[in-house]
Amino acid sequence: MPEIYRILIVGRALMDLIEDKIKNNLITEEQGKIYSSQI
Repeated sequence: MPEIYRILIVGRALMDLIEDKIKNNLITEEQGKIYSSQI
């Protein structure tokens, strides 16, 4: 049984990491648009 919990915890952590990466990519993309529109 503990094995399943470990998989869930690891999966949850991976989801959080992926979410953070996506958010960071979106933020840098937005900043890039703002930056290029200022030039």
